[in-house]
Amino acid sequence: MSATPKQYDVSNTPWTKEWQELPLRSDVRVGAYMKSSRTGVTEGALNILRWMPENWPGNALYSITSDKKAREIVDRRMLTTMSAGVLSADPKDTGLSRISLDSMDMVFSGSGSADPFQEIWYRLIILDEIENHVKNQETTTYKRARSRQTDVPDGLVLAIAKPELAGGIIDEIFISGTQKKFLIPCPRCERLIELRTDHLVVEGCYEGGEWDLARVVTETYYQCQLCHGRIEEKEKRSMVNSDLARQVPTPPSERRRSPSGKYVPPEPGVESYHISDLYSLHERVSWGELKQMHLLAHVINPTQEAKKYFRINHEGWPWEDEVYSVTAESVKALKAGRVEDVKVSNADGTETIIKTTLAPLCLLTDHNGDPRNPVFYMPIRTGSLRPIAVQACLDHHDC
Repeated sequence: MSATPKQYDVSNTPWTKEWQELPLRSDVRVGAYMKSSRTGVTEGALNILRWMPENWPGNALYSITSDKKAREIVDRRMLTTMSAGVLSADPKDTGLSRISLDSMDMVFSGSGSADPFQEIWYRLIILDEIENHVKNQETTTYKRARSRQTDVPDGLVLAIAKPELAGGIIDEIFISGTQKKFLIPCPRCERLIELRTDHLVVEGCYEGGEWDLARVVTETYYQCQLCHGRIEEKEKRSMVNSDLARQVPTPPSERRRSPSGKYVPPEPGVESYHISDLYSLHERVSWGELKQMHLLAHVINPTQEAKKYFRINHEGWPWEDEVYSVTAESVKALKAGRVEDVKVSNADGTETIIKTTLAPLCLLTDHNGDPRNPVFYMPIRTGSLRPIAVQACLDHHDC
């Protein structure tokens, strides 16, 4: 969860346990966490910094979007929480851009400067809010960090961010890694499940064409996707802290693919993680609160911006525009028509899956009169036409 003036309690964010233990693993060179808003991942990374002077000394760099934010991290979250024994080690400099100790230096910097990457070697580099780091034509902070640790045998880079668009830097690193998800036991069937928004359920709160949102907040529950048992919000703390809960790599058949649709195998030494607000124990993102926000974004007052905000900030997944990678082979398949499952939203917020036969793809027009850039339309169940944007130009004669 976000920084609070309380003593750190790992039971509030147990999905960060393995994250905080990455320095102990010699086989890991990169850790990446694609996260939602209130999951405590950054605080877990800062805990590694606090632990380093007495247990794993070596220079460390913390890079965030701006120098101002970096100084705030030092002032509010580091100097006030590091142990007295460490701070009394006659530090040479307690300026807000650097904490210098006898055993190591900690450098805190905005992402726009290349200087910190050129000063000294680093055992640990933390790239926080990496999705919004300053970019230039030469390189990124992630590439700088990897390059800087080439000659550090036990160097570790940690990348943290809420995602933005699919294919962004944190999505790219996540895809290249193990793609671990935090699975927790259902209290009904004891099998491990991943918490997902589409299994938040509320009943009897839609009457006369209106939602009773106050009841939505208090009466929403989670329905296990395996046994369909009812799970109450009050059971969540024991579930996430269960001895059975664990980080599990995504199996090959379910791995998130690159924006081009290609399968990317896990790169050795890269541990990547995902977490959403459905796991969070913060009262502002209870299951009821999340269900209310989801209804507002998708059912009651649906807008593209609201849907995007919910997916990024609360589900921790990147936003994906409806753009399809089209090849000659896929166009031929579309021309023949196909049967697929289609989700239909009901007025009460539930969804029904129906089998729908899609008519063949048809070319109605071209782009600005240029046959090299055709615009295709897919007739859908209602008889209307849905345009399909294409990422690659196709030879008109292949269609």
